[in-house]
Amino acid sequence: MSLLAQLQTDGGLAVLHLVQTILFGAMVYILAAEYFRTLKSDLVYKLVASFSITLLNFFSAGIYYLKQFEDLQPGDEFFPLIHNTVFVVIVLALARAFIYDFLAERNQRRFDLFFHSNLIGIGIAYFGMQFYWLQSPDPGRGFHQSWLQLLFVIYFVFILIFLIVLNLKYRERFAWRISIAFMAIIVAQLVNLWQFFNEHVPGGALVLQAIVPVLVPGMFGSVVFKELIASNTKMLQDLKHIMETQKGVIHEMEDLSVDLERLSGNLTEKATSSWTRLLDMKSIVEKESHSAVLLEKIRHQSREIEETAGQADSLFRVIARIHTKNRDLARITDQIDYVNRQA
Repeated sequence: MSLLAQLQTDGGLAVLHLVQTILFGAMVYILAAEYFRTLKSDLVYKLVASFSITLLNFFSAGIYYLKQFEDLQPGDEFFPLIHNTVFVVIVLALARAFIYDFLAERNQRRFDLFFHSNLIGIGIAYFGMQFYWLQSPDPGRGFHQSWLQLLFVIYFVFILIFLIVLNLKYRERFAWRISIAFMAIIVAQLVNLWQFFNEHVPGGALVLQAIVPVLVPGMFGSVVFKELIASNTKMLQDLKHIMETQKGVIHEMEDLSVDLERLSGNLTEKATSSWTRLLDMKSIVEKESHSAVLLEKIRHQSREIEETAGQADSLFRVIARIHTKNRDLARITDQIDYVNRQA
């Protein structure tokens, strides 16, 4: 049996969906680690989309596995509608994560209205469609040939075309990679459209439907990695700029501390000299008589000199703190220089 024929079986389709589960699972891990490192809000939407696609592929692989190896035929009462609804959320989350930041503020408000109205609308529509599908008088045809599936396909295609146009018009970098990912989803939906009009779909079309979504993690993943690398590069450049500026500040602080130290030394020297002269004057006055007023003035002046000496001590402590901060800044500068040499 050829590889293509093998992939057309339920077991082959289970393998394809399992591969997608692994690819998207790796992306979920990378995005989660980056989110907890940076706490960037746009990573939340990428993480939600990747995690949702991972779950959908995992359950799809499980369904095909049950068909192939356990001879079970899971019904389509719930999973197809849940699958389509979650896929709408995924597409909207991807658009929010990869397109939103490139829009002008006015267009961002419009996109928010589009995003939230579609989320609310698909949530309400799911419950109505699910109730209708469970009450359907002819469920034997299967969901893939129901008018509900047709509505989903048409809705998907229009939404994806709109997002592709929006992406190519406003996104500045990697626009074609994201457009290719959206086009891959369109191809998968066109196979669903084929299933609606033809009861028997060639196995090659089903294989194509299972394979093309592999482009989605490839394209979106490459964009994510490129953006993360660019973000880290920009952060390093900003650190270089900050530290270059900081070096000048360090030199200024060093010069300032030297000036403060010289001034405090002069202040202390003058205070000591004044104190010595006052002591001499006091001893002379004490030898004379009736000098109470002069003694009181001397005592007042001596208190001011003591306060000046105390201020000099405080100035010395400030200088010591400046020296400590200078050493800390110098150590940080050395560490940044080391990072720069390793980059």
